Amino acid sequence: MNFILLVKYVPDVSRITDSSFDSETGNLRRASLPGITNPEDISAISLAKRIADRKADGSDKFIALTMGPAPASKALYEALSLAADKAFHLQDSRFAGADTWATAEILTKAIKKIAREEFGDEPYAVAGGMQSCDGDTAQVLPQTAAALNLPIISYAFDGDYRDRRFHFSCIKEGGDVFLSTGEKSFLLTVSSFEYPLYPSFSRSRWARAQPHKRLTAGMIGLEGSGMSNSLTKVVKIFRPKENQRKQEHITSLKEFSELIVQSCKKKHRRESAGRFVDYKPTNSSEVWVVCEPSDKLEECTAELLAEARKLASEIGGVCCLAAFDSPDQKFAEKAARAGADKIYRLPNCGVNENRERQGRMLGELVNSKKPKIVMFSATLFGRVAAPICAYITGSGLTADCTSLHLEKKSDGGFELIQTRPALGGNIMAQIKTINSTTSMATVRPGRFTATISDQERQCELVDFPAALVKDRDIAVESQSGSKVSDFNCDVIISAGRGLASKENFEETILPFKKVLELSCSCSAAAGASRAAVEHGFADRNLQIGQTGKTVSPSLYIAAGISGAVQHIVGIEKSSVIMSINSDPGCPIFAQSDYYYVGDAVQSLNKIRGFLESML
Repeated sequence: MNFILLVKYVPDVSRITDSSFDSETGNLRRASLPGITNPEDISAISLAKRIADRKADGSDKFIALTMGPAPASKALYEALSLAADKAFHLQDSRFAGADTWATAEILTKAIKKIAREEFGDEPYAVAGGMQSCDGDTAQVLPQTAAALNLPIISYAFDGDYRDRRFHFSCIKEGGDVFLSTGEKSFLLTVSSFEYPLYPSFSRSRWARAQPHKRLTAGMIGLEGSGMSNSLTKVVKIFRPKENQRKQEHITSLKEFSELIVQSCKKKHRRESAGRFVDYKPTNSSEVWVVCEPSDKLEECTAELLAEARKLASEIGGVCCLAAFDSPDQKFAEKAARAGADKIYRLPNCGVNENRERQGRMLGELVNSKKPKIVMFSATLFGRVAAPICAYITGSGLTADCTSLHLEKKSDGGFELIQTRPALGGNIMAQIKTINSTTSMATVRPGRFTATISDQERQCELVDFPAALVKDRDIAVESQSGSKVSDFNCDVIISAGRGLASKENFEETILPFKKVLELSCSCSAAAGASRAAVEHGFADRNLQIGQTGKTVSPSLYIAAGISGAVQHIVGIEKSSVIMSINSDPGCPIFAQSDYYYVGDAVQSLNKIRGFLESML
């Protein structure tokens, strides 16, 4: 199998300081920041090389492709030093200002040209990280798959080749799914890979000497420019609010234990409560929420329905829900009480993991009904299905939003303003849709509050016979895990890579959870970071963070967790965050109310002793 490896050169978001921004405009001084190759793109290169080596026929070609100004060539050098045979650099002033939709268009034209000239009629795979650390949108690769009409394998963390098929282990809601595909073209997004490649000295010298073929707008047949082809526009950039966490360094474990007890007793966990918006639509404009594929109304879907109903009331439109698998009357009644006036029922997809098929069916529905606004939860499902739907409908999409509001236009209409964090949460951007009749957004779970009507409500049910896309050569071999754990509790004790082993998790975290419940008379749950799950310390259904579950307990205790942005996204609504880590400079301390520097296992065992003495 031939591979086109997508690599991106990004600002090192871990080294952004106040001096990195223009104090008047709030714009980032990118030239002042050191750059790195996107880490998840490096994982994608490593995984692609792994499965090619397992195939072991030596016929595979590896082509690296990047887009950006001159410094982006550093990412190509790294790709060449690891695996790539050739490098192509999309570099043209006409590419500037491209949003994700326009970037996918540019990449698609380049990929088609490269595949035609380098591979002929042979199949190929496009591989890249699931997202880039500067933007965290996770949109470009699913949109590129839609543009190329390729099946997509998402969130892979391992892979193999046997019996003339490629096999991948991928993250799914509450567990893992194991997929296989034959030797046909596909697109692969990689979440992480624990077996990195390291370049040899001779390979590095060779990579330094290799030319990078430049591709311009004219060479790939691009009409217009990145800016003119974009469907979204940044209207404002500003710094986020100052960190509200106390960031107190506690040097005594006894004091740390007492703070845990105090935090447990306060029971100030955010409750789901709010005012149901009751109004009568005055026009046919529709505001949609796309339901998570599930046999029940998920909390994140109910949260979005509350926001959709508020937005619909402002424009006098109709609040709608798009749902899969022909939801029954009981589901419809719950959705109506959560805010839905109408439910569009789409056909059963056959397998819930086929997010590409779901995205394409949603696209057919959007093209037919032309809603004003469509909202997805920024879950594993939403982060794949939404970009595919947005691409094939030509809709502007803003990912990972934290707030939404409507602004009145001069013609009397409204436009949706979407606010999202970028550059590792160091800046906030307000974005609006342009050149498109439909505005789409994925929204972080937990940003809105579900509101349930105290009156019985009915909603209109509309069956939409969307055409199922043709079968792809992707088989679900097996699945593991179960439904996501119930984190609706007072306290969560969560483990990271610093726990070092599954034994430590079972012998430290689980007993600690039980002692917390007994000594503090609270409900508690065990959780884990993505790193802990992928090292086999905990099951996938315990994962908390961007590719896991978003939580909001009274108290969140992070043990041995470094504090990557993707984890912080999942815990930021916790009332109190306490952390333990042996690294005094780990990022999670800046996001904590109280922190202790020390070995996580030893510290938890000592704290458990203090708590047991209270029994």
